[in-house]
Amino acid sequence: MTATVTAEGIHKRFGSTHALRGVDLTLSPGSCLGLVGRNGAGKSTLVSILSGLYQPDEGTLTRNSPISTVFQHSMVVPNLTVAENVFLGTPPTRNGVVNWRRMRERTRQIMAEWGFDVSANAPCASLTVEQRQVVEIARALAAGTRCLLLDEPTAALERGAIQRLFDRVRQLTASGVAVLYISHHLEEVFEICSDVQVLRDGETVLTAPVTAVTKQDLVTAMVGDTERRTAAPPAPQAAAEPSAPEGNDVLLRVSGVTGGELRDVSFVIRRGERVGITGLRGSGAFTLGRIVAGAVAPDAGSVSLGGKALPPGNMTAASRAGVGYVPEDRQADGFVPLLAVA
Repeated sequence: MTATVTAEGIHKRFGSTHALRGVDLTLSPGSCLGLVGRNGAGKSTLVSILSGLYQPDEGTLTRNSPISTVFQHSMVVPNLTVAENVFLGTPPTRNGVVNWRRMRERTRQIMAEWGFDVSANAPCASLTVEQRQVVEIARALAAGTRCLLLDEPTAALERGAIQRLFDRVRQLTASGVAVLYISHHLEEVFEICSDVQVLRDGETVLTAPVTAVTKQDLVTAMVGDTERRTAAPPAPQAAAEPSAPEGNDVLLRVSGVTGGELRDVSFVIRRGERVGITGLRGSGAFTLGRIVAGAVAPDAGSVSLGGKALPPGNMTAASRAGVGYVPEDRQADGFVPLLAVA
């Protein structure tokens, strides 16, 4: 079977940084290859080369099919409709004029064929993160791609949306599309991928079927045996001291917060503490952050900072009180890309 994409001996340098060092990669029709590695391993650089954004300094790249990439951050144009985004740059024409009816009909056809529940006429600004991702996948299908690169596709998706994405990936590979799946989450690789490739410091250190490796094998390949051997053993855990009585050191107090997935959540954070909130997607961790920041109001409960209650659902008041917030979808909610840094 002819490979969809073959990369051989790929090198890429950025000044003194040797980002890729002789990387080989093969994507075959009907397969899903998981690409993993720590930050700085070279994954993003390799994806940019496969996508055509960068040219390799050395090595050869053979594409036997058009390649489409769905990046971690949405690349749809929010002011355009779904149909306009699906055919962005390649609209169907008639006598040299854009055939809007054909564009909408073709978009509806693609959505129906693949079971995507998104209206062709909807403005993309009104879509959820998952729906915008669907639009980008539909754009790739409309272009006739047989090779799809998914760069951290679950980074901004909730648990249900992740499972729907996995169903779409399985549907794509079953139809003969080659998929490159880039992720930091190893459990996703084992669930959706047929093969896995590990990059470390710009080099391929492992390529194997997922059935032939364990999660520990991938972790070892990602961090390296030397690092694991030289890492200091964990310090003995000291016995927990009795909790200090609450006083003026309590900075943030969340009391009985209920809303969305949350049910009666309470905790305090003292000055100088770093508290991690974790849980499965859909558990409410993101909702809790939005409530504390004033982005949404809880159904019940309260949030106070420095002993003063914060008005629910009031980001301006929370910000003035001293709450800083880095949202989940930083590109859509964290900043205005058309403005300068200052």
